[in-house]
Amino acid sequence: MSLLFMTNLDTKHGLYLSNNPHIVGTINNCTKNISLIKGIQYTGFVSILTGYKEKKALCHYYKRFPMLHTLDSSIWSINLNEIKMTDNTVKFGNKIIWYRKK
Repeated sequence: MSLLFMTNLDTKHGLYLSNNPHIVGTINNCTKNISLIKGIQYTGFVSILTGYKEKKALCHYYKRFPMLHTLDSSIWSINLNEIKMTDNTVKFGNKIIWYRKK
């Protein structure tokens, strides 16, 4: 399970990630109404893709974001180790937690 994103090594976050590939993040719906909160928190390890993995990832990425096809940038993968999903629309405090098997 992974997330893809594009950035160059010479950007601030590209430099940070190349020095420390451990990553945490949050993706949510940015609502101010606490009963409508939906989102995930995750931990993982980031790497720049190369070779076959890069070609495969770019194919998926450009299908979703065709306007970025002309962008000359590296494609990265966040390999997810843990995900905690919160969905307060089901029940307040409803959480599902997933861990990658080691």
